[in-house]
Amino acid sequence: MTKKQQDKIEKFKKFTRWMCEDLERSMFCARANFLVAMGLFNYIEILGTFMIGYFQKDNAGCIKKDKKGKKIKTSSTDRFNKFFSYLGNNYENLVKKYNVYDELRCGLTHEYLPKNKSFCIYGSDRYLTEQEMDNLKNNDDNSKVDCGVIYLAKSNKWQIFNPKLFIDFKRGIDKLIKVIGSNRDRTLLKNFFEAAAQINLENFG
Repeated sequence: MTKKQQDKIEKFKKFTRWMCEDLERSMFCARANFLVAMGLFNYIEILGTFMIGYFQKDNAGCIKKDKKGKKIKTSSTDRFNKFFSYLGNNYENLVKKYNVYDELRCGLTHEYLPKNKSFCIYGSDRYLTEQEMDNLKNNDDNSKVDCGVIYLAKSNKWQIFNPKLFIDFKRGIDKLIKVIGSNRDRTLLKNFFEAAAQINLENFG
């Protein structure tokens, strides 16, 4: 790995650290529940870009182009779904069953409210430790919250548990940085540096 590439990875670490620090302060100090949820869903889409790349590829790994020769970007939905699924099996199962991107990410970003279904966004009125974020109880049935996003089919309701979604998001970042730093997944590295170049990461910080 070149010095320039290593520098971009360091910038990515800072880039994602700022995300987490802003989210944590907003969640526990400002108690800005809607803002935190909106930020999390937008950040998830952004980080997915680093995993699948900025541009679509064919089976040979070559960038696809339209009839005018313009490079075709990866879709926002695919970017979101990639990193959302990376947070764990519960998250992956959700995007297989429901249009999480449209209803939650787009709903919160463009309309301030999730689309189509009833919903509740849960925050916290005090600082929580990592262990406490992992052991939240669902107010509806007192079950353990194993996923930061839950869909209750019986009541047609989305539940967003900001602390649980945040800690899983943070762990997803740590896992991604570790894989990138290992220099073993060549496809991921190619996509990572492609995205880094397109979003101007070089001039960050």
